[in-house]
Amino acid sequence: MGNRISNTNKDCMFEIDSINKISGIQDIRIIDCKGKKVYLVGEIHTREGSCKPCEDGALPEDTVAVNDYLKIITESFHKKGKTFDMFLENDYVYKTSKKHNLDQQSDAPSWEQDINGMRAYVQNFRVNHPRSTVRFHYVDVRDFLGGLPSFVPGLWDANAITNILNHMLENFDVDHKGFRRNFVDMLDQMYIKPLLNFITKSGLRHGNIVHKQAIKSSLFPDEIAKLQDTFHDLFDSYLKQKKNYLEYNEKEIKQYLREANVEHVKLEEQAPPGEDPYSPEEIEEGRKLVYKFNTVAPLADTISLLWANIHDLYTVFRMFKPYTSCCLFYGGSAHTRSISKMLKLLGGEVEFFIEAPSTSSSCVTLSADKAQTCTRGRASGG
Repeated sequence: MGNRISNTNKDCMFEIDSINKISGIQDIRIIDCKGKKVYLVGEIHTREGSCKPCEDGALPEDTVAVNDYLKIITESFHKKGKTFDMFLENDYVYKTSKKHNLDQQSDAPSWEQDINGMRAYVQNFRVNHPRSTVRFHYVDVRDFLGGLPSFVPGLWDANAITNILNHMLENFDVDHKGFRRNFVDMLDQMYIKPLLNFITKSGLRHGNIVHKQAIKSSLFPDEIAKLQDTFHDLFDSYLKQKKNYLEYNEKEIKQYLREANVEHVKLEEQAPPGEDPYSPEEIEEGRKLVYKFNTVAPLADTISLLWANIHDLYTVFRMFKPYTSCCLFYGGSAHTRSISKMLKLLGGEVEFFIEAPSTSSSCVTLSADKAQTCTRGRASGG
């Protein structure tokens, strides 16, 4: 396919011949589903392993930062007067401000901006072009629905909740059944109870924003039920991981870590350069701590997936409004994989798929035939 990102729908096509690499993303999919074209652009939020810059720090001529790539697409559809809907993994807001947004990321080079760097651009585009055929949707409804920051065992300073829970694991006897029961009950109260306020085994509760988008979509009731079943499958997995943790079923826990490729904590036996070597006692203490974190990792991971699933259900329901035809979602790769599975459940077919060479890379090459050119860096779109 060379460096052409296109599909068979002429009203939903963009080709940028000068671009060979996109920096900051991990994968791109194009899916044809029920008469709609859906582009899924996934990233690692840390932008780890982005495309290699030139000596002056700028990107090569044939490489574009993902934020600039999305802006080019936006301007292209706007100028053509073609309908285009972009869905961004940004926090949901009920009403859109009519004032310009002077976000601090706006002045940073585009390759240094994260996904939130798009928010100022989107806001300003809406203000400057109120009648544009390009529409933007913020679809991360987790905070709006009462979701808390994810618990990541063993990762310090991710968020305050993670720090508190990691501190508890580090300082309490996790082999004590009473502690494990109390710990799980606490996770239930913090993460699961809010979920069950708007979705249960029988489906979405009426009145919340996810249910409202479902009934406003062009999907049939049986199709909505199929999508809701993805949540129910994850909830069954949560109950299983909860049981494994309470019973310390190490075989099942290790199997989950392998199959799900969860980024579990690894023991560092070598001290950092310049520090005294770790003693055997310190290494043994480290092993115990790694064990504590990894035994709860499948449970924490499944809880995060449950909340991510709500984000993805909401996104797909919004994509299938009667007035949409050409859609692009930009967010984490875990979401693009999940949304892709949902679209396949609805009969969607993948027309195009390309990904970075590894899970720790954020540089997608559209054509392997072209060499990187650094004669002149590509200017930032801001």
